[in-house]
Amino acid sequence: MSVILHSQCKPRRHPPADYSALLGVHPLRRRPQEHPGSTPCHCFCRVPSGFRGREFYCQMKHIPNFITVLRFLGALGLLFFDVGSVAFWVIYLTCGLSDMVDGFLARKLHCESKTGALLDSLADLAFVVCCCIKLIPVLALPHWLWFWGAVIVAIKVINQISAIVMYKRFLFPHTIANKAAGLLLFVGVPLTLFLESVVPMVIIAVVASFAAVQEGHFIRTRSV
Repeated sequence: MSVILHSQCKPRRHPPADYSALLGVHPLRRRPQEHPGSTPCHCFCRVPSGFRGREFYCQMKHIPNFITVLRFLGALGLLFFDVGSVAFWVIYLTCGLSDMVDGFLARKLHCESKTGALLDSLADLAFVVCCCIKLIPVLALPHWLWFWGAVIVAIKVINQISAIVMYKRFLFPHTIANKAAGLLLFVGVPLTLFLESVVPMVIIAVVASFAAVQEGHFIRTRSV
């Protein structure tokens, strides 16, 4: 039997580990520092094209947040126009549609984040507050309906107090009920003005009450 000395055993050399697949970068793709005249990209986006395509994709990921910021500014712009003017309703319609577009783009571009969700909630809150400032003086609603609305607002405030106590931050769950209440509120306020009927606002109050109670339940049971 031949004896093989340990010093004669050559260690097997394994190929260097390639973590490019884990980072979402194709191993044959040119690295950012190797591409002359380009801005390095450090988010390792998973896209099928080359580096320039990834760079363009990274820029597109900011579009939903940009639309959300524009909605926030548009909501403030409502304060400078009269309710009966065309400009007011154009901005009103644009803000409402942008609320649907930014969420759709965020899902399609796979760039949903807590920051984007917080910006969206703040823009929605600004839109609702500015609309209340402008529309409440011209809405002829019975007192009991105003009281109902105040109760819903109080529940929302209690929900946020609970979120601060439990999570140390504000929390705005994007539930189906909240989205439905927002959509009905967006459509129902103009209908109430044009039809001069309280029926749309009653429907909104019912859905918003359920959404507020459900939101509080999710926050307190840590289901968000």
